[in-house]
Amino acid sequence: MLKRGSLLGSASLAVLLAAGLAGQAQAAAKHHHHVVAERVADEDAKIDSLTATVSDLENRLNDATAAVQQANAAAQAASAKADQAEADEQAMR
Repeated sequence: MLKRGSLLGSASLAVLLAAGLAGQAQAAAKHHHHVVAERVADEDAKIDSLTATVSDLENRLNDATAAVQQANAAAQAASAKADQAEADEQAMR
């Protein structure tokens, strides 16, 4: 869960930085409309790309977390089964 928080924090920071740069580019639009428009379009594309990457990483993290939980549940079930078999063996003695 710590990795997920770190990942989301990093992605949020990247989006905020990109948005901050977009705001600065828009403030200068009075003099260089075409240059600013290109920068804004590039930054929007970067934001979209980062958003898609974060979504993909979140999905992968969720899949990995589910796999770990499933493995832990299987390990606990096997341990309980082994404990029961040992108890049954001791009861037979």
